[in-house]
Amino acid sequence: MRHTLPVLALWFLGSCACRQETSPVSDSPPSPSPSGTGALFEEVGERSGVLFHHFTGATREKYMPETLGSGVCAFDYDGDGRTDLYFVNGAPLGKNSAADRPVNRLFRNRGDGSFEDVTVRSGTGDPGYGIGCAVGDVDGDGWDDLYVANFGPNVLYRNRGDGTFEDITAISGTGDPSFSTGATFVDVDSDGDLDLYVVNYMNYRLEDNKYCGEVKPGYRAYCGPEIYPGAPDRLYRNDGHGRFTDISTEAGIANPDGRGLGVVALDYDLDGDLDLYVANDGMANYLYRNDGRGHFTDVGLLSGAALGDEGRAYSGMGVDTGDYDGDGRGDLFVANLSFQPSALYRNNGDGTFSERSYAAGIAGATQLMTGYGAGFFDFDNDSWLDLFEANGHMMDNVGLYYDNVSYPEPGQIFRNRGDGSFEEVTATVAPDVARPCVGRGSAFLDLDNDGNMDLAVLVAGGKARLFRNRGVAGRHWLRVLLAGTRSNRDGFGAKLTLLSGGRKLFREAKAASGYASQSERVIHFGLGSSDRVEALEVRWPSGQVDRIHSPGIDRLVRVVEGSGKAERITPGQ
Repeated sequence: MRHTLPVLALWFLGSCACRQETSPVSDSPPSPSPSGTGALFEEVGERSGVLFHHFTGATREKYMPETLGSGVCAFDYDGDGRTDLYFVNGAPLGKNSAADRPVNRLFRNRGDGSFEDVTVRSGTGDPGYGIGCAVGDVDGDGWDDLYVANFGPNVLYRNRGDGTFEDITAISGTGDPSFSTGATFVDVDSDGDLDLYVVNYMNYRLEDNKYCGEVKPGYRAYCGPEIYPGAPDRLYRNDGHGRFTDISTEAGIANPDGRGLGVVALDYDLDGDLDLYVANDGMANYLYRNDGRGHFTDVGLLSGAALGDEGRAYSGMGVDTGDYDGDGRGDLFVANLSFQPSALYRNNGDGTFSERSYAAGIAGATQLMTGYGAGFFDFDNDSWLDLFEANGHMMDNVGLYYDNVSYPEPGQIFRNRGDGSFEEVTATVAPDVARPCVGRGSAFLDLDNDGNMDLAVLVAGGKARLFRNRGVAGRHWLRVLLAGTRSNRDGFGAKLTLLSGGRKLFREAKAASGYASQSERVIHFGLGSSDRVEALEVRWPSGQVDRIHSPGIDRLVRVVEGSGKAERITPGQ
């Protein structure tokens, strides 16, 4: 270490030093690689037409929003069975101005390996200082709507179903003017409508910006979150028609000291209702237990999921849930600031969690990284959930203070060994992902419907990155799209259990996760070498259970609540 910053959370932003490919994209998906050989992930962003450059609005004033970067949402906005991408953008701050104000961008998946920018046509180019996004069908019409979390008033876009959106923020009552970083749609009261949880970061105004760091040229730093007052999150109840009421106080989540950066909904105690986990920056994380009527109690400290392994609060950024050890319960993964390992909380099944980052083998590899985008995904289709982390420090001049920490950082992929531990395999399976950049939000999607999970990453101050997964030969998969009838239309909160090759695989349908982002809502099962699915069970939030015999493999299927069937879907038809 060269110098020490007094209690600064050390933050970042700038351009990515990542090399971009220029060769054309093939119209057909690439052939899978032989098992255990070669790189699986190939960067295809620019040549696929995803031409997005993130704008931080960075100034010498070191305004707090500049440090955060933004997120990306993967969803099928036009209902053609192909996953599209929405990237959130920053904006000028203070006296800074731009002739062509940057806006958020929506890219439509053409189905041939390429994307087209449909921002103007769709009407989704919000010009606010954007941080996060969330997707959900707020009015139950079968079309996913879009929420944007801003530094300033948030925006709710209603999907008209014809490729365009309308801004219904005012009539919906969801235009929170706070410093919001993310959101998730979640049915907190089990009435079949998606409610909205908004994560707020701090009580901050540009005119109150403070000086942090050493007082000499080039050493001014972004302040840590403890310099400013916290801010309460918001919970909005949906009336079923896209109009919302703020119930934050009565629901028990209006903690005025919060410094939230990530949120994910899960039923951690398997009592049939969705609970909420919030990753906070520099303070204990929240685990809000739902009493089944939409009232929450923070049990984070009691459960063991609020602090790190050594009992101190971390600076949490991105968060996700998934069953990494195959016991049928949702575990938690939280990406943290450098000099803090990313945290892996194993669900013990009795209302408590055990922090397992050291035992699982991920602590050492993440210790010097600042993680943002974070999540569980089965990249090699072996049926075990692996881990991804998008990294990039919070301070663009961090090299002046530390010898062993840099601003751009490599992304990381950890392969699940199937015994409760992980090994980092980035250099082998994803050398493109390992090229350093200032990674922020990330989303998982199958961009070409080949059954292999691909990856989108937003780069703070740089070009978006899109990685196509070539897959491992000889491995099978099943992808499931839910359509609720009594439950919320997206099926968020449904629990899926699949029986294949003598193993039971558990997945929970979820909305937003990671940092300021949302992955596609299709539930993905890798099957390994098993060539048959004996049964698929879907337990819906309403209590309805659909049991489906032999739903097939290597396909995308739709399960409508109460149908007892898995209908095969052909994207584009």
